[in-house]
Amino acid sequence: MQFEHLIVKPVREVFQDTGTPLLIVIDALDECDQYEKLLPSLKSWSWLLPKCLKIFITSRRYLAIQGTLDSVSQHIDLHTGDQVSDQTSQDLELYFTTRFSHMTRLQTSLHLDWPGPDKISFLVRKAAGLYIWAKSAMDFILHRGGDTEERLNVICSDSGEGIDAIDTLYQHIVSVAFQGLREAEKSSLSSVLGAIVIAKNPLCASDLEQLLGVQGVLLIVSQLSPVLLISDSGHLQICHQSFTDFLLDQKRSKAFWVDAQKHSLCFAGSCMKYMSAKLKFNFFDLKTSHILNKDVPNLMDHIRNVKSTALAHASYFWALYLQTYSDEVLQEEIIVQMEDFLMNHLLHWLEIMSLMEAVNHAAHLLLLTENWCSALKPSMSEFASDANQFIMTFFEPISESAPHIYISALPFAPQNSKICLHFMKCFVKTLTIENGQMKQWPHRCLLRIKGSSGPLAYSPDGRHIVSGSDEGAIHIWDAFTGHNVMKLEGYADHITSIVYSPDGKHIISGSFDKTIRVWNALTGQCIMGPVKGHDDWVSSVAFSPDGGHIVSGSGDKTIRVWNTLTGQCVMDPLKGHGGGVNSVAYSPSGWHIVSGSSDHTVRIWNAGTGQCVMHPLFGHDDVVNCVAYSPDGMNIVSGSYDKTIRVWDASSGQSVMVLYRGSDPIQTIAFSPDGKHILCGTTNHIIRLWNALTSHCMLSPLGDDEGSVDSVAFSPDGKHIISGCGDMIKVWDALTSHTEIDHVRGHDKAIGSVAFSPNGKHIVSGSNDATLRIWDALTGISVMGPLRGHDREVTSVAFSPDGRYIASGSHDCTVRVWDASTGQCVMDPLKGHDQEVISVAFSPDGRYIASGSFDKTVRVWNALTGQSVLDFFTGHNNRIYSVSFSPDGRFIISGSGDRTIRAWDALTGQSIMNPLKGHKYGVMSVAFSPDGRYIVSGSHDKTVRVWDFHTGQSVMTPLMGHDSHVSSVAFSPDGRYIVSGSHDKTIRLWHALTGDSLGDPFKGHYNRVQSVVFSPDGRHIASGSSDNTIKLWDAHEACIDLNPLAPSVALSSTFLPSRVRINVNDTDTHHGVSRMFKRNLVGFYPSEGQTVRNWMMGEDSKSYLFWVPPRNKHGLLFPRTVNVLGTTPTILDFSNFVHGTNWSQCFSPVL
Repeated sequence: MQFEHLIVKPVREVFQDTGTPLLIVIDALDECDQYEKLLPSLKSWSWLLPKCLKIFITSRRYLAIQGTLDSVSQHIDLHTGDQVSDQTSQDLELYFTTRFSHMTRLQTSLHLDWPGPDKISFLVRKAAGLYIWAKSAMDFILHRGGDTEERLNVICSDSGEGIDAIDTLYQHIVSVAFQGLREAEKSSLSSVLGAIVIAKNPLCASDLEQLLGVQGVLLIVSQLSPVLLISDSGHLQICHQSFTDFLLDQKRSKAFWVDAQKHSLCFAGSCMKYMSAKLKFNFFDLKTSHILNKDVPNLMDHIRNVKSTALAHASYFWALYLQTYSDEVLQEEIIVQMEDFLMNHLLHWLEIMSLMEAVNHAAHLLLLTENWCSALKPSMSEFASDANQFIMTFFEPISESAPHIYISALPFAPQNSKICLHFMKCFVKTLTIENGQMKQWPHRCLLRIKGSSGPLAYSPDGRHIVSGSDEGAIHIWDAFTGHNVMKLEGYADHITSIVYSPDGKHIISGSFDKTIRVWNALTGQCIMGPVKGHDDWVSSVAFSPDGGHIVSGSGDKTIRVWNTLTGQCVMDPLKGHGGGVNSVAYSPSGWHIVSGSSDHTVRIWNAGTGQCVMHPLFGHDDVVNCVAYSPDGMNIVSGSYDKTIRVWDASSGQSVMVLYRGSDPIQTIAFSPDGKHILCGTTNHIIRLWNALTSHCMLSPLGDDEGSVDSVAFSPDGKHIISGCGDMIKVWDALTSHTEIDHVRGHDKAIGSVAFSPNGKHIVSGSNDATLRIWDALTGISVMGPLRGHDREVTSVAFSPDGRYIASGSHDCTVRVWDASTGQCVMDPLKGHDQEVISVAFSPDGRYIASGSFDKTVRVWNALTGQSVLDFFTGHNNRIYSVSFSPDGRFIISGSGDRTIRAWDALTGQSIMNPLKGHKYGVMSVAFSPDGRYIVSGSHDKTVRVWDFHTGQSVMTPLMGHDSHVSSVAFSPDGRYIVSGSHDKTIRLWHALTGDSLGDPFKGHYNRVQSVVFSPDGRHIASGSSDNTIKLWDAHEACIDLNPLAPSVALSSTFLPSRVRINVNDTDTHHGVSRMFKRNLVGFYPSEGQTVRNWMMGEDSKSYLFWVPPRNKHGLLFPRTVNVLGTTPTILDFSNFVHGTNWSQCFSPVL
């Protein structure tokens, strides 16, 4: 793209109206770094640039250059020494004369005409047109400190020309450099010269001195000045590629041969040895752990002052120098240096890489190390592998804040991991994970690439990954390092689909702008398009197996087939779908095309004629989002928004099996290259991998906490998996199968409602996953469920007063009644509402159930028969969100989107008073006080209000404190307190008589709080959230005087740290819990915002206290949290935790 923007476009603009010829000379193309990448662009000049512009390229005879440019150029071989032009000879003669003239003026011992025309003519002939020979020879002859006449005679003593002359010259230069040196000095010069040749980046003299342990590098290499360049920045570089080629060719350089493998391996050892000598804990002397790297004051200046360029080079490149070598003794030496470095300084090195913003690269270096050590020392290879997994598992804290390598990452590492076993003994003053620590590493993520969101595809050779973005850009990434190879621009709208051609030379993309483009995969040039024809967004594109055609599916309900070379449609649009086409794919034979559509069907088409070869494949109940052929062409797999994956017989269209039936829409799907496994991504951050033959889930789930999985694919060799999630691409190891499943897993979607049983022993929950669950309030274990029956989200649940039954309302417009002991439905669904049922409530005597609906009505049902006992209550002019019975059962109140609360006679259905008005927006929740005197309401207007039931008047000013909608309110059993839950993710306690806020809000949910309720004894609060969890909170700290006569359930010891597992059955247990939190930690709360989603913040909301893994964060027990339902609780011991300005005290070296 730089080529197009910096050369093609400007040249076109300047020369579009002129015929004046212009010649561009590209000299010594072969000496350009990675010249291979320039060749496709140079080739494209023949058709991209004006005809008046010509290019002249010089290069050594490299087949790659000649072969690529042959079809667009006239090739001329110029043999050095043959037919050197008179002009060239004259230029060389002038060059030699001028250089000698300068020298004779400085050396009075030489005649002004020295060395004379004969010697100069000889040098001209010997140069044979090679300016590099002329320069190097003169630099050698005139080298300060040498005998000028003697050196001239050395040059003139050989009669060779061309390459022989170059080699002879280089032999002379290197021979003189080594001449007279002691063995130790020769070894130093050899090491320095080898390091300069193999260095990944140029090094300055001081770097070489530090890394190689030699002194006086400039003096050592001084005799090599004819072939060595010292840049203005002090970096040492070989002047000309020909000298590097000479040194690396053993036949040419002979005794001065630079064995690249040996020198590279030795340099790897030097880098590790240097890092071992320099690195230490808190290398950069960071003052606090409460801020991220990016917020460290004057960070870059501080880094430059502390870290040398030698250390930077060693840190970034050490593993890239590892080479396989035949010298076992040398390899053993490197292993020893590696063991010292990794076992003592791995974490210190990660500090460097964290501040250098190179953590992803650090993980790559450890992968290289793992592979290099695998045969030499398996135990070291395993340690490097463990270190790599440590980085990738804790990528966020390691890359964002160096101190949290120790404070956050290390404590959460599996206790039996090599990293934890080796390093944790030195860091005892950190967090202790009492419960919830991972037992083994999660699925192995090998690479993280940040900066793209959208479709993904592997190149056929597996070396690159292409991705599309919402902004219209296409990126090509190195599949092994994650480096951005190229950015393709041209779209102004969202990229919907992208794929490589079978030969890897081209990329096709489809977009929301209704067009298709074809790109050169090597140059990034758009070589065709935009191809137009569709009337709506292009949802999916695919190449035919032979690369000759492109198929596209569109929101316009059609499929089109295009000629790859011309961009022309080869047949009429394929029509038949009744909805947008979301996915298309060719069969492996290329004879058929399969399509999935929003009309819930899959269709198979003849790729040659465009005819549908059979009836539509029916089975899905919702949008078919993705389809794929098996590699053998025998089966088709489809994924749908109906949350199922189906496998079809490709020849008959028969459904083979429903491979998966879950709670999440299927976004994307793929077969492994061998056809044995099926991979899918869902909207619930989960990737699953099945055995395609048995439907056995082999690798489920691959954890992903970045958002909905938009794209998945196998690498061509089947060894890796890529997934796109949010702005993150991840590369996974497809061969490892170790998985740690959370066996306490509960609801898969948002919790819409929670309720305690009358005896306080159980909690029932209703979820957007269309199920109910019953939980043991003591242990937090799901004791029953999921209870299935509703077809859509469960919005409300309630226990009957005797605890025998549960009522539930749903978006499926029904009310259901369940046996609380068996989980069975006790009657047919209660039908009558025309729209979603949002709230249900039992009457105090248990005989009736009230329900409120989006149809603006309240209904009352007989709880035993399910019959509607009254006509529906009407009066609201907007949705009803909440209903509640009065304690005596005589009245029902309802809250509505019309901003009012209404009170009804429960026996007649008549409105008993004027609507209660005061809220500015819809009323989301209403509840009676236990004595029936008051009503509490929560609203979209972010306030809680308390009303006098008899007068309908508000008894106090609105209770303000929430930052978003108040979704749920409830009175405490004694009526003295009110609890409210909000979309601001918090829970608040209020004094019912004064309206005062009691203490700080309860924080710990990661999404909106949908439901709150007091336990029957008033000691605890249960909250259900859109983060899929239920949390139990200790209400005692804010509510001092509780009802001692109410049924009480002792707090479980199961989830408490061992040191406080005392008196768990005493009536004073709640005091012990409160004291535990007060004693052991400063308050911490979830971070706000998407960029810091797993950080726990201090009470000031600015201090980064610690980071928790995604698998732990939902189960984390916050201050005043006593249990979490639906996931394994994570309990932290803060007794030894040091942080902030004291963070460096976490290190306690083992003596």
